Amino acid sequence: MEKLIMLGTGSALSVKCYNACFVLQDEDRYLLVDGGGGNGIIRQLKEADIPLNKIHDIYLSCSDTENIFGVIWVIKLLGSLMRSDEYEGDLRIYCQSELVKTIHTLAAITLPRRFIWLFDHRILFVPVYDADMRHLMDHSVRFFETGPRDKKQLGFTIMLDNGSRLVYSGSGLLPESCFQYAEGADWLLHEAYCLHSQKDIYNPYEKGHCTVRDACETAAHLEIPNLILWQTEDDNIARRSELYSAEAKLYYKGRVHVPYDLESLELS
Repeated sequence: MEKLIMLGTGSALSVKCYNACFVLQDEDRYLLVDGGGGNGIIRQLKEADIPLNKIHDIYLSCSDTENIFGVIWVIKLLGSLMRSDEYEGDLRIYCQSELVKTIHTLAAITLPRRFIWLFDHRILFVPVYDADMRHLMDHSVRFFETGPRDKKQLGFTIMLDNGSRLVYSGSGLLPESCFQYAEGADWLLHEAYCLHSQKDIYNPYEKGHCTVRDACETAAHLEIPNLILWQTEDDNIARRSELYSAEAKLYYKGRVHVPYDLESLELS
């Protein structure tokens, strides 16, 4: 049975929790989705007891700093394991074609040549596009562009072993143009930057983000039974689960999950 391990649940500027990223685990295989903004990803993977040499698939949703900088550290760590013969097989990094160039540039600036040499040899970059279908960890994954932003991003929908389906909507409100990919899903992992009651404090729409109410109304419209709210501000971190769950119940009747860093969810 697959489970989600929430490595980080915070927004770009959160300091009381790690930037939003997660791992989808299927037995002894792990898909890392985004990497957070720095070497904190190393601590999070260690605390979650995720063996680095079992990560063979990484997906990067967009080029924001809070998504990609941590992946440079993962590349460095896995590259070291490859060079010491402690890593079997290859590492595949799925992302937009433009982002391949970005990762190459960042790596060239920050990593020794011995790691760059592994690119396109054992560290493989796989460009993905809107409506692309791929197989990651033997799961069917459909990628979809989540609409116009200052920086393009792709969400995805993935079929699980038990026949259920998870949708990851990326950052911001899932646009109506993408509803076709989310309809009939069992799980929706959706941003909720702040409480709707505090929108005038955090101004989420000016930043391209959305509120608890927005996410809940989307999940309710699509009749998705399980909603995971994350990628939030961190001023309310101590009572976040309580506050966000209470507001969510005003707009959504399904099961609401507001996880903290390092919590895991069984996708049953």
